Amino acid sequence: MHRSGMLIAFLGPVGVGKSTVMQYLALLFKAEGKRVYLSTLKSFHGPAYILWSLVVKLLRLRSKGKYAPWLILLKSGKINTVKSLLLFSMYSDAFLYIPIKLLSLRLMRRLGSIVLVEEYIYTAIVDYWYTAKQMLNMDDVPRIPQIVVLSLLEKHRPDMLVILVADIKELVKRWRVRGYGEPQQRYLRLLIWYCLDFIKHPGKQVIDTTNLDVYKTVKHVYRLYYTLLLT
Repeated sequence: MHRSGMLIAFLGPVGVGKSTVMQYLALLFKAEGKRVYLSTLKSFHGPAYILWSLVVKLLRLRSKGKYAPWLILLKSGKINTVKSLLLFSMYSDAFLYIPIKLLSLRLMRRLGSIVLVEEYIYTAIVDYWYTAKQMLNMDDVPRIPQIVVLSLLEKHRPDMLVILVADIKELVKRWRVRGYGEPQQRYLRLLIWYCLDFIKHPGKQVIDTTNLDVYKTVKHVYRLYYTLLLT
Protein backbone atom coordinates (compact mmCIF):
# COMPACT_ATOMS: atom_id res chain seq x y z
CA MET A 1 0.00 0.00 0.00
CA HIS A 2 1.53 3.30 -1.06
CA ARG A 3 1.16 6.11 1.44
CA SER A 4 2.30 9.70 1.29
CA GLY A 5 2.47 9.59 5.07
CA MET A 6 1.23 7.59 8.01
CA LEU A 7 -0.29 8.36 11.39
CA ILE A 8 0.70 5.98 14.20
CA ALA A 9 -0.94 6.39 17.61
CA PHE A 10 0.58 5.03 20.83
CA LEU A 11 -1.61 4.15 23.80
CA GLY A 12 -0.82 2.87 27.26
CA PRO A 13 -0.55 3.95 30.90
CA VAL A 14 1.92 6.49 32.20
CA GLY A 15 5.34 4.90 32.66
CA VAL A 16 4.92 2.23 30.00
CA GLY A 17 7.44 3.91 27.69
CA LYS A 18 5.37 5.56 24.95
CA SER A 19 7.41 8.77 24.67
CA THR A 20 10.75 6.92 24.77
CA VAL A 21 9.70 4.44 22.07
CA MET A 22 8.40 7.27 19.88
CA GLN A 23 11.65 9.21 20.18
CA TYR A 24 13.86 6.26 19.24
CA LEU A 25 11.53 5.24 16.43
CA ALA A 26 11.71 8.78 15.07
CA LEU A 27 15.51 8.54 14.98
CA LEU A 28 15.30 5.33 12.91
CA PHE A 29 12.92 6.87 10.40
CA LYS A 30 14.93 10.08 10.13
CA ALA A 31 18.07 8.03 9.48
CA GLU A 32 16.24 6.64 6.43
CA GLY A 33 15.49 10.14 5.19
CA LYS A 34 11.83 10.12 6.21
CA ARG A 35 10.08 13.12 7.65
CA VAL A 36 8.77 12.53 11.17
CA TYR A 37 6.41 14.58 13.30
CA LEU A 38 6.07 13.86 17.04
CA SER A 39 3.01 15.01 18.93
CA THR A 40 0.53 14.29 21.73
CA LEU A 41 -3.26 14.42 21.82
CA LYS A 42 -4.43 14.01 25.41
CA SER A 43 -7.58 14.99 27.23
CA PHE A 44 -7.35 17.84 29.77
CA HIS A 45 -4.69 19.53 27.62
CA GLY A 46 -4.67 22.63 25.43
CA PRO A 47 -6.87 25.44 26.85
CA ALA A 48 -8.11 23.12 29.61
CA TYR A 49 -4.61 22.43 30.93
CA ILE A 50 -3.80 26.14 30.93
CA LEU A 51 -6.91 26.87 33.00
CA TRP A 52 -6.29 24.00 35.45
CA SER A 53 -2.69 25.17 35.97
CA LEU A 54 -3.76 28.79 36.39
CA VAL A 55 -6.30 27.89 39.06
CA VAL A 56 -3.68 25.86 40.94
CA LYS A 57 -1.33 28.85 40.90
CA LEU A 58 -4.03 31.32 41.93
CA LEU A 59 -4.95 29.12 44.89
CA ARG A 60 -1.24 28.71 45.72
CA LEU A 61 -1.49 24.96 45.97
CA ARG A 62 1.62 22.81 46.32
CA SER A 63 2.28 19.09 46.00
CA LYS A 64 5.09 16.62 46.47
CA GLY A 65 5.89 14.71 43.30
CA LYS A 66 4.79 15.22 39.70
CA TYR A 67 1.05 15.52 40.13
CA ALA A 68 -1.16 16.82 37.33
CA PRO A 69 -3.01 20.05 38.24
CA TRP A 70 -6.39 18.24 38.40
CA LEU A 71 -5.00 15.83 40.99
CA ILE A 72 -3.50 18.69 42.99
CA LEU A 73 -6.90 20.40 43.08
CA LEU A 74 -8.69 17.18 43.98
CA LYS A 75 -6.30 16.43 46.85
CA SER A 76 -6.81 19.98 48.16
CA GLY A 77 -10.50 19.28 48.63
CA LYS A 78 -11.72 21.81 46.03
CA ILE A 79 -14.38 19.42 44.76
CA ASN A 80 -16.77 22.00 43.28
CA THR A 81 -13.89 23.70 41.50
CA VAL A 82 -12.75 20.38 40.05
CA LYS A 83 -16.27 19.59 38.82
CA SER A 84 -16.55 22.96 37.08
CA LEU A 85 -13.14 22.59 35.47
CA LEU A 86 -13.97 19.04 34.36
CA LEU A 87 -17.04 20.29 32.49
CA PHE A 88 -15.00 23.06 30.88
CA SER A 89 -12.31 20.55 29.89
CA MET A 90 -14.77 18.19 28.22
CA TYR A 91 -16.39 20.92 26.12
CA SER A 92 -13.14 22.68 25.23
CA ASP A 93 -11.56 19.34 24.25
CA ALA A 94 -14.53 18.34 22.08
CA PHE A 95 -15.17 21.64 20.31
CA LEU A 96 -11.77 23.34 20.28
CA TYR A 97 -8.61 21.50 21.24
CA ILE A 98 -9.16 18.07 19.68
CA PRO A 99 -10.55 19.31 16.31
CA ILE A 100 -7.70 21.81 15.87
CA LYS A 101 -5.10 19.22 16.89
CA LEU A 102 -6.56 16.68 14.46
CA LEU A 103 -6.32 19.17 11.61
CA SER A 104 -2.63 19.76 12.29
CA LEU A 105 -1.87 16.02 12.55
CA ARG A 106 -3.75 15.22 9.35
CA LEU A 107 -2.00 18.07 7.55
CA MET A 108 1.44 16.74 8.52
CA ARG A 109 0.41 13.27 7.35
CA ARG A 110 -0.79 14.61 3.99
CA LEU A 111 2.50 16.45 3.58
CA GLY A 112 4.26 13.07 3.75
CA SER A 113 5.38 12.87 7.37
CA ILE A 114 5.23 9.81 9.58
CA VAL A 115 3.16 11.20 12.45
CA LEU A 116 3.85 9.58 15.82
CA VAL A 117 1.27 10.72 18.35
CA GLU A 118 0.85 9.78 21.99
CA GLU A 119 -2.69 8.93 23.22
CA TYR A 120 -4.60 10.37 20.23
CA ILE A 121 -8.33 10.50 21.17
CA TYR A 122 -8.93 7.00 22.49
CA THR A 123 -8.36 7.56 26.19
CA ALA A 124 -10.38 10.79 26.50
CA ILE A 125 -13.64 9.01 27.34
CA VAL A 126 -11.92 6.87 29.99
CA ASP A 127 -10.36 9.98 31.54
CA TYR A 128 -13.70 11.79 31.67
CA TRP A 129 -15.60 8.82 33.07
CA TYR A 130 -12.96 7.92 35.67
CA THR A 131 -12.62 11.50 36.91
CA ALA A 132 -16.37 12.08 37.09
CA LYS A 133 -17.51 8.73 38.47
CA GLN A 134 -14.60 7.32 40.44
CA MET A 135 -12.98 10.48 41.76
CA LEU A 136 -15.87 12.96 42.02
CA ASN A 137 -18.87 10.62 42.47
CA MET A 138 -20.86 12.58 39.90
CA ASP A 139 -24.23 11.12 38.94
CA ASP A 140 -24.10 12.26 35.32
CA VAL A 141 -21.30 12.80 32.83
CA PRO A 142 -22.22 15.22 30.00
CA ARG A 143 -23.09 13.21 26.90
CA ILE A 144 -22.66 15.86 24.20
CA PRO A 145 -18.85 16.21 24.43
CA GLN A 146 -18.50 12.44 24.65
CA ILE A 147 -20.56 11.97 21.48
CA VAL A 148 -18.53 14.62 19.67
CA VAL A 149 -15.22 13.06 20.72
CA LEU A 150 -16.34 9.58 19.65
CA SER A 151 -17.55 10.90 16.29
CA LEU A 152 -14.19 12.60 15.71
CA LEU A 153 -12.43 9.35 16.52
CA GLU A 154 -14.65 7.40 14.13
CA LYS A 155 -13.89 9.86 11.34
CA HIS A 156 -10.16 10.23 12.01
CA ARG A 157 -8.80 6.83 12.99
CA PRO A 158 -5.00 6.42 12.90
CA ASP A 159 -3.42 4.17 10.28
CA MET A 160 -1.74 2.10 12.97
CA LEU A 161 -2.48 1.76 16.67
CA VAL A 162 0.26 0.55 19.03
CA ILE A 163 -0.79 -0.34 22.57
CA LEU A 164 2.03 -0.68 25.09
CA VAL A 165 1.19 -2.46 28.34
CA ALA A 166 3.08 -3.78 31.35
CA ASP A 167 2.43 -5.62 34.57
CA ILE A 168 0.75 -3.38 37.17
CA LYS A 169 3.53 -3.97 39.72
CA GLU A 170 6.12 -3.01 37.12
CA LEU A 171 4.21 0.16 36.26
CA VAL A 172 3.93 1.18 39.92
CA LYS A 173 7.68 0.63 40.28
CA ARG A 174 8.36 2.86 37.27
CA TRP A 175 6.06 5.57 38.66
CA ARG A 176 7.98 5.64 41.92
CA VAL A 177 11.38 5.64 40.23
CA ARG A 178 10.39 8.55 37.98
CA GLY A 179 8.62 10.49 40.73
CA TYR A 180 5.19 10.66 39.05
CA GLY A 181 3.40 10.84 42.39
CA GLU A 182 0.86 8.43 43.80
CA PRO A 183 0.11 5.59 41.31
CA GLN A 184 -3.58 5.36 40.47
CA GLN A 185 -3.81 1.57 40.30
CA ARG A 186 -7.56 1.49 39.65
CA TYR A 187 -7.08 3.82 36.73
CA LEU A 188 -4.17 1.77 35.40
CA ARG A 189 -6.27 -1.41 35.44
CA LEU A 190 -9.22 0.35 33.81
CA LEU A 191 -7.05 1.85 31.08
CA ILE A 192 -5.32 -1.43 30.28
CA TRP A 193 -8.66 -3.25 30.11
CA TYR A 194 -10.08 -0.53 27.89
CA CYS A 195 -7.11 -0.62 25.50
CA LEU A 196 -6.96 -4.42 25.28
CA ASP A 197 -10.63 -5.41 25.22
CA PHE A 198 -12.70 -2.41 24.19
CA ILE A 199 -10.80 -0.57 21.46
CA LYS A 200 -11.31 -2.01 17.98
CA HIS A 201 -8.93 -1.13 15.15
CA PRO A 202 -7.73 -3.21 12.15
CA GLY A 203 -4.16 -2.03 12.68
CA LYS A 204 -4.13 -2.55 16.46
CA GLN A 205 -0.92 -4.05 17.84
CA VAL A 206 -0.35 -4.91 21.51
CA ILE A 207 3.16 -5.09 22.98
CA ASP A 208 3.85 -6.15 26.57
CA THR A 209 6.91 -4.18 27.70
CA THR A 210 7.23 -5.84 31.12
CA ASN A 211 10.30 -7.88 30.14
CA LEU A 212 11.31 -5.95 27.03
CA ASP A 213 13.99 -3.30 26.86
CA VAL A 214 13.44 -0.16 24.79
CA TYR A 215 15.54 -1.43 21.87
CA LYS A 216 13.44 -4.58 21.42
CA THR A 217 10.20 -2.63 21.73
CA VAL A 218 11.29 -0.09 19.12
CA LYS A 219 12.48 -2.85 16.80
CA HIS A 220 9.11 -4.59 17.09
CA VAL A 221 7.16 -1.43 16.21
CA TYR A 222 9.58 -0.72 13.36
CA ARG A 223 8.86 -4.13 11.82
CA LEU A 224 5.12 -3.66 12.27
CA TYR A 225 5.30 -0.37 10.39
CA TYR A 226 6.89 -1.97 7.34
CA THR A 227 4.51 -4.90 7.48
CA LEU A 228 1.55 -2.50 7.34
CA LEU A 229 3.23 -0.41 4.65
CA LEU A 230 3.53 -3.40 2.33
CA THR A 231 0.00 -4.77 2.82
